[in-house]
Amino acid sequence: MARNLSGSRCRFHRTEHRGPWPSHDGHLERNLPRHTHGYYHRNPSGNPDLFRGFFAPKAQEKPWLLLGILLRTAGLFSLGMLLLSFQGSSAMLILSLLLIMGVFSFSGAFAGLSYTHLLGKEIEPARRSFILSGKEFAGGAATLGFGLLARYILSEAAYPKNYAWLFLIASGLLATAVFGFLLVRETPDAPGEAGGSGGEDPGRTKSRPIRDMMRNMDRNLLRYILVLNLTGFSLGIAPFYIALAKRSFGLSGEQVGDYLMLQIAGVIVASVLWYRLSRGRSFRHVVRICMIGAAVLPLFALFASGKSVTLYIFVFLWAGFLLSARRIALEGLLIEISSNENRVIYSALAGAFSFVSAVFPLVSGFLIRGVGYPPIFFLTSAAVLTALIPLAGIRAKE
Repeated sequence: MARNLSGSRCRFHRTEHRGPWPSHDGHLERNLPRHTHGYYHRNPSGNPDLFRGFFAPKAQEKPWLLLGILLRTAGLFSLGMLLLSFQGSSAMLILSLLLIMGVFSFSGAFAGLSYTHLLGKEIEPARRSFILSGKEFAGGAATLGFGLLARYILSEAAYPKNYAWLFLIASGLLATAVFGFLLVRETPDAPGEAGGSGGEDPGRTKSRPIRDMMRNMDRNLLRYILVLNLTGFSLGIAPFYIALAKRSFGLSGEQVGDYLMLQIAGVIVASVLWYRLSRGRSFRHVVRICMIGAAVLPLFALFASGKSVTLYIFVFLWAGFLLSARRIALEGLLIEISSNENRVIYSALAGAFSFVSAVFPLVSGFLIRGVGYPPIFFLTSAAVLTALIPLAGIRAKE
C-alpha cells in the first residue's frame, strides 16, 4: 500500500509477468546505463559485457531505486560541503566538482531505470495517468517553491555560500523521496523471472553483442526513438525563446526569471489537463497533441516577438504546457510499448539514442548567429510535425 497524492490509500497492481528473460525471439537482451536527462556514460574499456546482468531486471527494483536516490543525495550534499570548506586551487575544485557530478549522473541513470520498471510493473494501466500527472503537478509545485527560495538565498548570501546552501537544501529535499518509496510494496519476481529461466547462467541469458541488439530492435522501440528525437527539437529550441525575448524587448535577467516562473506555473496547470486527456486512453493521444502544439509554438514566438511583451508571455506558458505533456506522455508511452522483461532495456536504449535535445541547442546557437531566428524556428516546427509519421505506427502492448 502507498498513499496517493490525494491522501487516500491506493493498491499497487502487479502486471502479469510474461515469462523468462527473452533469448532468441527478437527481443533485446541487455541494456546500457541511462541518465535521467538522456545522457549516457558508456563503458570506457569498450567491453559490452561490463554491465552484464547489473542493469537487467531484478527480483526487486525498489532497493536499487533507493540506492540510486541515496547516491544522488550524497552527491548534492558533497557539492554543498565542498563549496563551503574547499581551500585548494581552482583546478582541484573543478576536478572535484566533475568527479562528484559523475556520481550524481550515474546514480540518476541507475535510479531512473529502476523507477521506470517499478512504475510499469506495479501500477495498473488505469492508474498510470493519475500517477504520472500527479508526479508532474507535485514536481512543478516543488520547483516553483524552491525557485522562490533560491532567489532569496542567492540575493542574501555571497558566493560560494549561497550555492553551497542551495545544494545542501536540495540534498535534504531529495532525501525525503526515500520515505515515499519505502511505503511502496513491491511484489518480488519469482526466482526464475528475474534473471533467466531454470538453471541457466544469468550472465549468458542477459547478454548479447551490441550489434545483435541493434539488429533485433523492436519496431515499436525504433519508432519511439524517432518520436523522442524529433520532438527533441522542440526541447532543444526552448532556451532560444528567452534569447529572442531579450533581443526583441530588452528584458533584464530578473524579468526573464519572472517569465520562467510562469513557465513552471504552466507545467503545474497543464498536469491536471493532461490527466483528464489521458485518462482511459493511450498516452499516444497526448503525445500527438504535444507534437502539434510544439510545432506551432516556434511560429507563434516569432509572431509575438514582433508585437508586445504581453503577448510573448504566452510563449512561456505554452512552453510549460508542452514540457509537462512531453514528460508525462513519453514516459507513459514507453511503459505501454514495453513489457516487464524488456522495459529496463527499452528505457536505457531510448535514452542512449535520444541525442537531439542535447546536440541541437549547441548547433542552433551557431546557426542562429549566421541565419537568424526564423529559419531555425521553421526547421524546428517541420521536424516536430514529421514525428507524427512514426507515432502513427506505434502499438501498445497492454
